Amino acid sequence: MTQVVPVPDERNMMHILFNGDSNMNGEEIQNKDHSMAGVITKFYNWPTTTNLAVSGASNDLIYDSTWQYLQTNPAPDLVVIGWSEHGREQWYFENEFHEINQLEVGNRVPEEFRQRYQFWKNNIQQDPDWHRVMGHYWHNKIHNLHMWMHERKIPHLFFNAFHSFYIPNTKEHLNWHNNFFNPYNQSCCYVSWCIERGHKEITPGWCHYDENAHAAWANTMIEYMQTNSIYDTVR
Repeated sequence: MTQVVPVPDERNMMHILFNGDSNMNGEEIQNKDHSMAGVITKFYNWPTTTNLAVSGASNDLIYDSTWQYLQTNPAPDLVVIGWSEHGREQWYFENEFHEINQLEVGNRVPEEFRQRYQFWKNNIQQDPDWHRVMGHYWHNKIHNLHMWMHERKIPHLFFNAFHSFYIPNTKEHLNWHNNFFNPYNQSCCYVSWCIERGHKEITPGWCHYDENAHAAWANTMIEYMQTNSIYDTVR
């Protein structure tokens, strides 16, 4: 008699949603299993995952793609988002939105936008008041997403890949219910954290760190989630 082997029902499997920029995407790492998303996935015994991270992504893209996913798919068991710097924008041309950043990572800027881009790069990007205002803007908008997921009891962990919140007045700090890894501490964003611990960039100047950095950061995030009971693997 032939033995029937049951097929796992994916509806009963844990599903993790990842999103972010090149850091969450594991840019320049040869084996993505060794990226921060890969290490977290392995810790949870290789559940099904969706990684929406895009190299060069703006917070606009990260926010919009996360929101669209959450509106059109069953709620994930866990959401992990590494927010990017707010010195990135989306510009619409050639029938779609494109990611605009200082390094021109990921997209070509058309000739008709070169003057606009150079002004943005040389003036707006150098204005500290603009960075301060954008820090407040994203501070509020990301908190809105947090509250939406918090009310729906969707386990999630946010962290800053770059230091983005310039909120020195503690009276303006918001309650993240421990779902954001030290949002107001500059040394606790991923890039600063790597620098302080002596991790090396793969390509100097690109803020992409090696497998050791990814593993160390992922384990720090896992420990934080365990300490703060963000996700219970037994449930």
